[in-house]
Amino acid sequence: MSDNDTSLPERPKKQQFPDRANDVSTLLNAVQGLLIPFIRAADEDATAKETGHGLSKSGGGPRTALVEYHKPQKLTQLLDPQLPDTGIGKDGFLRLVEKVLQYSVNTWDQGFMQKLYASTDAPGVASELILSVLNTNLHVYDASPALTIIEKATTKALASLFGLTGPHAGGISVQGGSASNTTSIEIARNTLYPSTKTSGIHSSPHSFILFTSAHARYSIEQAAQMLGFGSDAVWSVPTSPKTGRMDPSALTSLISKA
Repeated sequence: MSDNDTSLPERPKKQQFPDRANDVSTLLNAVQGLLIPFIRAADEDATAKETGHGLSKSGGGPRTALVEYHKPQKLTQLLDPQLPDTGIGKDGFLRLVEKVLQYSVNTWDQGFMQKLYASTDAPGVASELILSVLNTNLHVYDASPALTIIEKATTKALASLFGLTGPHAGGISVQGGSASNTTSIEIARNTLYPSTKTSGIHSSPHSFILFTSAHARYSIEQAAQMLGFGSDAVWSVPTSPKTGRMDPSALTSLISKA
């Protein structure tokens, strides 16, 4: 080709974009094939609940769908948990999920009666999936506008059940009772004694006492430790043997003593 000849510029290579939607669809379909039989096992086992033995374990006696129980040492051998240096791929992931399901408590079973929570249901599973896909956080409105509005509406409705209907009624959602109690105590302290927010409780001239029911959750004392009050600052108030409610006269007496 002579110097006078002109050549066409090379076409840029077509950029490859990830097909994450298809990846999610493929993996969810595969995982669903493991989850549905797990749930169905609890449904089918319900027909044999009067005997308590709906299933059988290879090499062992009859059992329910609730759990295939093993002692920690044995379960460690069965699971053989490891952190691989490289990815295990889809097939390896599914094998791991299958193993986790096999040795986990089936909370869909009618015999599951844990003290802190109960079984979920179809809307619950769908909600968890939606929240997982959104993968957002309620720390600021800009990051999660829709869920922030929902949180405000929900906490306001819950507050109204306790007769709290003022303009500031409501709150925030947290992950459990310990976080709820700790947050509420912190907010109360900072609101009533603003200087403690920056200077702490030890610079305050006040001697803080937390009055709580004798039936109060352990997390009250835990919160007192975390917030610097100390567990000795938690005073238990006797309750009525009939209603379980805090005894007002006993509370008055303890306040005077403090």
